Amino acid sequence: MRRAHSLWVRLLVCLNFRTMSRLKKDTCMNRVFSSFLLVQALHGSLILAQSQPSNSAPNAGTGQGPLEVRSNTKGFDLRKYTNKLFSVVRSNWYEEIPEEARDPQRKAGKVTIDFRVMKDGTITDVNYLERSGNEALDRAAFASIIHSSPLKPLPAKFECAFAAYRFHFLYNPDELKKDDLKNTANSEPLQPCVTSTIRVGDTEIPK
Repeated sequence: MRRAHSLWVRLLVCLNFRTMSRLKKDTCMNRVFSSFLLVQALHGSLILAQSQPSNSAPNAGTGQGPLEVRSNTKGFDLRKYTNKLFSVVRSNWYEEIPEEARDPQRKAGKVTIDFRVMKDGTITDVNYLERSGNEALDRAAFASIIHSSPLKPLPAKFECAFAAYRFHFLYNPDELKKDDLKNTANSEPLQPCVTSTIRVGDTEIPK
C-alpha cells in the first residue's frame, strides 16, 4: 500500500512540472506506470486496482481493467485498436485532471463512462454510468473522452458499425474504499454487432 501511494505521488510530480517538456513529462509518467506493473507482479491485482490504469489489453465483456469492450465484436480482435484508444484517452485525461485531485485537496472518486466509436473513428453516445459526486472530477473524465474524438477509423476488416466501450477513471484510488474500486457489475448483455445502416436525410441510423 505504501509503495502504491509513493508511485501515485511520483505521478503527481510528473504532472505538476509545468515547465517540463512534453517528451520529458511522458518519459516521467511512463516510468511511473512501469513501476505500477512491477508492483502488480509482486503483490497481485489488488495493488493494480488501487493504482492508475495499466496498459494491459482488456477482454471484451469481462469487466476487468480500466477499459472494457461492451459490444459483440463477432470474434474480431480489437485489442490493438483498444490499446491505442486507451493511450489517447489517458493522455487527454492527464491534461484535464483538476486541481481538486492534486495536493493538498486530493479529492478521490471513481467515474465510469460509456461511449461508442463509429466506423470512421468518431466518438458518440457518451454517457455517465457512474459519477464521483464531484463535478470537477466528472467533467475532467467526460472531457477526456470528448476531446479524443475523432480517433483513427476502426479496422477495415471489423464488420460492425461501431464498437462500444466503458472507461473507469480512478482519482486518488488509495483514498477510496475497496467497494468503490470494484468495477460496476456487468449484468447487462453486450451490445449487438450492427452491420448495416439506413440513411434518413444526413443521418445514418443503425438497424
